[in-house]
Amino acid sequence: MMVVFVSESEKGAIKTTERVLDAFALRIGKSTWRTVITQDGLKMVKVLLGKTATKNTAVSCHWIRSRSVSQLLWIVGNKNKFDILDGIVPVNYTEKSILSNYESVGWDYMPMLQSLVAVSALFHDLGKSSLYFQNKLKCCSNTTDPFRHELVSAMLLWGIYGFFCDKGKDWLKELSVGNVPCYKDIINYCRTYNEWDDRFRPFKVSKGSTDSLLLCVLWLILSHHRLPSPVTNEGKKYSEGDIPDNFLNDLYGLFSIITVGNAYKRQSSCKNDIEELDQCFNFPEWIDDFSMVWFNHLKKWSSRLADSRLLFAHYSGHDLRAVLKYARLSLMLGDHNYSSKDNDLSWRSKSNLFANTFKTTRELKQKLDEHLCGVCDTAVKIAYFLPYLESNMPYAENVKELTRRVSLPRFIWQNQAVDKLKKFNRENENQDIKGGFILNMASTGCGKTIANAKIALGIGKNDKLRFTLALGLRTLTLQTGDEYRNKLGMSDEEVAVIVGSSAIKYLHQHDRPNEDEMDFSDSSSSLFDEYVDFNGILQHDLFSTITGDEKQLQLLCAPVLVCTIDQLMPATECVKGGKYIPPFMRLMTSNLVIDEVDDFSTNDLFAVGRLVYLAGTFGKKVILSSATIPYEVVVAFFNAYYKGLMVYEKLNKCSRKIMCMWVDEFNTQMEIFEKDKTPKFSEMHKIFINKRIKNLTDNKSFFRMGQVFKSPFDDIDEGDLSKAYFKYILDASLELHDFNHVEDPETYKEVSFGVIRMANIDPCVKVAKYLCEAELPLDTEIRVMVYHSRQVLLMRHYQEKYLDTLLKRKNENVKKPKILEDVFVRKIINKSKASKILFVVVATPVAEVGRDHDYDWAVIEPSSWRSIIQMSGRVNRHRNIPITNPNVSIMQFNYKAFINKDAKNECYFIKPGYEEDSDKPWEKHDLSEYLHGLSNNNKFGITAVDRITTDYKNNKNKLSSQELIALGNKIKNNTKIYGFLGYGNSYADLTSIPQTLNKFRQSNPVYTIVYRFEDKNFDEAHFFEKDSQNNWNNFSKTYTIKNIQDYKYTDRLWLNRNYKSCVEEYSEQFDKSFDDVADYFGEVHLPIYKNNWIYSDNFGVYSQEDEFKED
Repeated sequence: MMVVFVSESEKGAIKTTERVLDAFALRIGKSTWRTVITQDGLKMVKVLLGKTATKNTAVSCHWIRSRSVSQLLWIVGNKNKFDILDGIVPVNYTEKSILSNYESVGWDYMPMLQSLVAVSALFHDLGKSSLYFQNKLKCCSNTTDPFRHELVSAMLLWGIYGFFCDKGKDWLKELSVGNVPCYKDIINYCRTYNEWDDRFRPFKVSKGSTDSLLLCVLWLILSHHRLPSPVTNEGKKYSEGDIPDNFLNDLYGLFSIITVGNAYKRQSSCKNDIEELDQCFNFPEWIDDFSMVWFNHLKKWSSRLADSRLLFAHYSGHDLRAVLKYARLSLMLGDHNYSSKDNDLSWRSKSNLFANTFKTTRELKQKLDEHLCGVCDTAVKIAYFLPYLESNMPYAENVKELTRRVSLPRFIWQNQAVDKLKKFNRENENQDIKGGFILNMASTGCGKTIANAKIALGIGKNDKLRFTLALGLRTLTLQTGDEYRNKLGMSDEEVAVIVGSSAIKYLHQHDRPNEDEMDFSDSSSSLFDEYVDFNGILQHDLFSTITGDEKQLQLLCAPVLVCTIDQLMPATECVKGGKYIPPFMRLMTSNLVIDEVDDFSTNDLFAVGRLVYLAGTFGKKVILSSATIPYEVVVAFFNAYYKGLMVYEKLNKCSRKIMCMWVDEFNTQMEIFEKDKTPKFSEMHKIFINKRIKNLTDNKSFFRMGQVFKSPFDDIDEGDLSKAYFKYILDASLELHDFNHVEDPETYKEVSFGVIRMANIDPCVKVAKYLCEAELPLDTEIRVMVYHSRQVLLMRHYQEKYLDTLLKRKNENVKKPKILEDVFVRKIINKSKASKILFVVVATPVAEVGRDHDYDWAVIEPSSWRSIIQMSGRVNRHRNIPITNPNVSIMQFNYKAFINKDAKNECYFIKPGYEEDSDKPWEKHDLSEYLHGLSNNNKFGITAVDRITTDYKNNKNKLSSQELIALGNKIKNNTKIYGFLGYGNSYADLTSIPQTLNKFRQSNPVYTIVYRFEDKNFDEAHFFEKDSQNNWNNFSKTYTIKNIQDYKYTDRLWLNRNYKSCVEEYSEQFDKSFDDVADYFGEVHLPIYKNNWIYSDNFGVYSQEDEFKED
């Protein structure tokens, strides 16, 4: 291909640009190059330019397609130097700097924001001047402070305020002339000498008399390491019963409950507690010896903060919370940034107080006054930079596949959705519409993932593509990243994927050609520790004020970010440290797409609602993508988003309008809602849902048809219940095989690929072992594979890679199915004497969501109607062959209910399931009764209709009805400060109370152990864990975990996997030692509440007491 490069680089970037381009192309002008080059060579040019790019770099690349046609391929560096569509260089232009005109982009509260940040920064570490902290630095001690320094700092400022109030003086006016009282004059305003009580409230605020600006500064000081974590009058953490009405409605309510307990006081007692506490309020030196630079800063910013009082009056409502969050972000980034630097050798002051030490030598580093001034300067610059950060981040452009029209009938709806969105944009281009709430409810297999990217492009400003895709499972991130790169032609410079660990990325890339050599070293950052797969340009010079951390820059600079929702949740859920900062800043700068948003427990939905609320406060648009999202959940998320957007629109003084969009494979509906029109949203949603239900029910062709498999237990002895249940599962599998199989054209044998879905891991393994030993009809053979999350990483990857390839059955030839050509499948078919062969995956819910697999049939242990829909969506997924006989069997009872004979007053549809959301256990757990209204001769189509209906109380599907009633009641009745209805109306988000009451993914802690070889011959592996000194300890000796062999099950295993063989294979692939591969890829996670474990290569780690008798 022939290409032309045009450089508009400036200053020092000219030489670096010329050096790269001269090496690959011929110069045909002062700043123009031409060459014939391969695709790989062109990629190398772009990478090299990106590595040396600065803010002065600007290079465009044009592909000469013919004599009269050229195409802009890409721009490296400053995109404003070129027209983004054709790469034309402007002959004249005007510009407006957001950094000097923040009012024009709605940031007219910037003077107040900067003043709050500056004054807070000048006092934020004043508590480090205490005798205790200075001794701690000099002695290199790691002991916990009796009182954290931020609380002492806040109490000192409170004392300064109290001193001036007693004299009838304005504290800011006094500080603005450099008048700071001696600590002896303020100590009695700070201390009451009962501070050691957890319930001690250090700030006695009074509404109407205590200065609100002071409370803002105090909160910033208190929260610059962790959010306040108050305790009740009884000294306990807050529970729902402790939350009164109108709780935390303003700053005064907030400060009236702040206590020293949990967050700021040492919890473990020692004999020197009181003595050390006194040292926290003993100051060998005071502010008097600080540098004049500090005093000048104090005068300047105190004066400006005093001048902000009139401006502050306009932001005294809930929008003040948003301002304070921006201020906290600036302060914490400034503190983190300046603390990472060396001390300023030119700093001059009489003070002998220090703020920190060098990490390696533990020698004293920055003086305290230098640190306070440095943090102040840095934090103010960061605050000033936020308007730019909000709206001028890198974006993807010219993604041709997103603008290309689709021709396949199944995806035609995407064209219609894009056309409707473009028409809407044209008709409303003069309206000031900031908010956007989009619902994508297209059915499974219709291409929602690609459609979400197309919608994100349409809602982006000037068709600029920048969004964050949050997925529910870690395994989906790389898979989705590949889909964007391969199907949409997006490059590694445009798509970033947060993998979670570099080990997962390396395994994912194992079979991808032309990958760079893999480095097993692992770097970490104090703010962001996840592995980010991104090769785009990092604007180090532009963002040097904010951060120099490469991972954080990758997170910010990527136009499209693919991650799990867990990696975004710290933005609202983190209460300690700065882990919230990277996801918080990412949400500030991009629209948000949440995939399968209803795939969470009800408690987790509340936490996700807090994330949606935060996106609203940033004025970003939100896309919720799910075919099964219930009515009550949709309305609750809209209310959360609406509350957040109202804060943004008040802050930025823009119109209170929201663009709402509903889209599925049948229809696209768009509306504009204005202030106080939220009831209209629910009405419009009902209209859309009713149309969708009609379209789904009018389609008489079924691709997935279900039946309830009768499994009575009345005449079965208690000791035989488990085996009886597994026998029912076997019978259901054999029955489904008869109606859902393919014929092998070579042997004329009937072959099927099915999945048995069990709710939990241990029963999953039991079912698999039963199938390996069960008596079968003479003409039948079964091959079994176990698939769950408690498998060694390397073994699970090997299995998923195999299934992902095998079960991709798009455009399959019915007469000659490609799936039968697989080496392992072919070998089993040819060797078998049976005429019926069942290949069975026995899986837990890991097989439900995100796996692009196509099975012939499924047997499902019921947990919820949603899980039934999701698992059924993996049946006949790619082929979409209309059927007349069931291909999904749902067991009459789940395993727990069956072995307990459905005992009364017990919950069985839990973990997973929705029964625990109800006020009391359900009366029955018999699916034949719950689904009787759906059945026609015990056959029914499986669709999302019963999950999404708005009239769920009268639903014929009583299982779905029970679930939705329980879910709806919990959401509707939840007005607490952590819920959809209460969170946006409370100052509780400035504390840790919401996260304490409602923690996201509240689960038991786990051990992370590694399956590695202890002997030099690598004959036997054991599980190890690392201790605090990074030494390996044999986990199998500390806890009961027994390795067993799979010999007795070998004859019926589908893939007989061997860990040692896998390690050998990957050792050769990566050119790494045997130990390195095992240490890196051998991890597995175990819950700590269990002890007795069994491990085998094919069944993973599971718990079964009776199997410890095995040899």
